[in-house]
Amino acid sequence: MALLLLATGLLCYGSLSLINHFLFRTAALDLGVTLQSLFLFVHGDLNHCTLFDPPTNPLTGHFTLVDLLILPLYYIFGSYSPLIFQLLLVPVGFAGIYILTIRETHNKLYAQLILALFFLFFGFFSAYAFDYHSNVTGVLILPWFILYARENKWRVAWILLFFILLCRESMGLWLGFLCLAMYVEDKQRQQKWLASAIFCLFWFLLLTLVVMPYMESGNTHYKQVSKYSLLGNTLPEVIKNSIKRPAYILSLLFENPLDSNLFFGVKTEFHLMLMLSGGVLLFVRPAYLIGAFPLYFAKLCSDSYILWGVNYHYSVEFALMIALAAISWCKSAQFPINKKFGLPLMVCISALSLIYSWNHRISPWYNKETSSLIHKVHYTQQFNTSTVRAGLLIIPADAAVCATSELIPRLAFREKIYAWPVIQDAEYLALMKWNFTYPDIATVYHHKLDSLCNDKNNWKKIYEKDILLILRRLPKNNNFNRVGRKTQNENQ
Repeated sequence: MALLLLATGLLCYGSLSLINHFLFRTAALDLGVTLQSLFLFVHGDLNHCTLFDPPTNPLTGHFTLVDLLILPLYYIFGSYSPLIFQLLLVPVGFAGIYILTIRETHNKLYAQLILALFFLFFGFFSAYAFDYHSNVTGVLILPWFILYARENKWRVAWILLFFILLCRESMGLWLGFLCLAMYVEDKQRQQKWLASAIFCLFWFLLLTLVVMPYMESGNTHYKQVSKYSLLGNTLPEVIKNSIKRPAYILSLLFENPLDSNLFFGVKTEFHLMLMLSGGVLLFVRPAYLIGAFPLYFAKLCSDSYILWGVNYHYSVEFALMIALAAISWCKSAQFPINKKFGLPLMVCISALSLIYSWNHRISPWYNKETSSLIHKVHYTQQFNTSTVRAGLLIIPADAAVCATSELIPRLAFREKIYAWPVIQDAEYLALMKWNFTYPDIATVYHHKLDSLCNDKNNWKKIYEKDILLILRRLPKNNNFNRVGRKTQNENQ
């Protein structure tokens, strides 16, 4: 049963992740940034990630070092490498949840049901449908940290803990509260859990208040704080105002603080989906609400509405909290009869709510093409993808390129790659002729394309097939010649 769940998980997550990339549904953020960051690391210049405007060090946005493990895969799988790395961690995470449950409950049926609940969590499906994200790595490694800690193998546990902290700076805040939850739950190891919590919170503050601002000259604040302007302009202000205004924080967990009615019901939809996916167990075993608190806060107290709903990768950490609460419930003497019926019922409800969410969703910008495994549109594309891939091979591997978002992951492993409409010193423009290309509306975008094509003094059209248009900047003198330069790797 566990192996069947693993195979199904790999098939489902892979069908989302790899098919989306094959059909040009991945984007500059975050797959493109990840790939250019790897190139810049290899060449010793992380300070100029050109996918940001102005160019900056990507570690100032999110401090993640585990992405370096992807680098060897790039030379085999090309632009698919972060997605494959993320899929390779699925057996690691699933095995961790299964073994942890077996060790804690000594019940194989409970282990299978909790693994099913973990696999079916909507946050994983949303995350795998949207590029690569290092927080998914942390979530899938975390069960092993808990397992080794519960077996008093603290040296191994702390090595894993530090690895998870390197996944993303925000992991420090979450893990600090998770360790506090384990401090309450695990009476035999309270000192170790408390020490772990203190270290994690210290690590978070060190990165966000010292290291990350230092890496970006001219900016003295943690960038992600800009998403919490309702509570303050700096991290200390946000912390202070959150403590002083608990009623306001509580209201933000449920209410839309923005003027637009477009986002009405988005938070309610998230709460409902969470409860239907096993989140009710957080209230059955309330110690784990401590670990869930920073997740609720970071997601729902932000003025960035993209974080609120069930889309994207902003919910995946809840999967682990629900699994830990389920394990704790199965160990306890609480509601013994209900466990035999409750867990299977939760798994069924979670599966049904997941399928329902593929058809009906309040969260804005939900796209069935990227996220729904049960709709034909996910497996098809409006244009000939082979024609687009062939066209991109024309572009030299070391040329400066400006491209639309869906093309950037294929072209990102280079020194200079710009996201349209930032052209700068780009030598090539690779553009998809959509009816809409962010940030332009259709009429504005096509007017810009016509202007570039008609600018015979600066640009030459070298490829136009199906939906892809490639322009090359004309040389300013007769000595400028790019013939014979290495073209884009066919492994893109």
